[in-house]
Amino acid sequence: MAENTDEEPLDNPTNTQPDIPTDDILPTQDTETINPNQETENMEVHKHPHHVTHKKKWGEYLLEFFMLFLAVFLGFVAENIRETSVESHREKEYMESLINDIKADTANAGVVIRDFLYRQPYFDSVAESFGAMLHGNARVFARYSDKAYGSFADFNPSDGTMQQLKNAGGLRLIRNKKVVDSILHYDATIKLITIETNHIAQDKYGELENSSGSYINHYEMDTLYKHYGANWFEHAGDLFSTKDQQKRFEFYYKLKYAQTASYYYLPLLYGYKEQGKRLIELLRKEYQLENE
Repeated sequence: MAENTDEEPLDNPTNTQPDIPTDDILPTQDTETINPNQETENMEVHKHPHHVTHKKKWGEYLLEFFMLFLAVFLGFVAENIRETSVESHREKEYMESLINDIKADTANAGVVIRDFLYRQPYFDSVAESFGAMLHGNARVFARYSDKAYGSFADFNPSDGTMQQLKNAGGLRLIRNKKVVDSILHYDATIKLITIETNHIAQDKYGELENSSGSYINHYEMDTLYKHYGANWFEHAGDLFSTKDQQKRFEFYYKLKYAQTASYYYLPLLYGYKEQGKRLIELLRKEYQLENE
């Protein structure tokens, strides 16, 4: 049997892949090379405007300064408004308290005025009876001396609010100069009345009462009272405890000194009452306080 020579050997298979020319092979695409300078440029383009390396324009500095100044200024204004409101409230409270003190003081002054008006006729009678006493007739003196020179109503001002205004810095809260001047004038009057009150109580009436034993025979007065009761003065004769005329006239001078004190003291109290009334009206008007 003849061999088929045209049949290809099985162990030498034919390469069926088409031949590709060498020049037609596509070269591998190169990886894009990154330029460091280019990357830096790209980063600079997209960086935040507030980066530490960012250079601000003068307008930005001016805006920030203005915002900071505005915040501080508004804070200062708010605090100033708050302090003004608090101080205004305290000022009004001081004025209300001062009005109450003035009302109490003027009422007290009215009591003292009435007391001295009651005594004044007795002052005159006792002083005028001195001539009769020198001649052994002490009936007028015995009858009226206690009414004239006994204990009298004291003037004790309520100065609590005034002391706070002066010592605790309260006067600086008062912005009305007219009010400040009126308060200080009122305070000066109070001091004058207080000094005169102490002067009358201690130097005039007090001295007269304490020294009367050197001039008047109190033992004789007590004896007459035990014998005759309430009308003992009708039997009062010579009540002097001394025959020394100089001593007797010393007593007379003390009587006149105490008498004239009332004539000076009363106008002072009247003037004080009017001054207190005007100050109350001024405070109520300036601070819009209701009239109680």
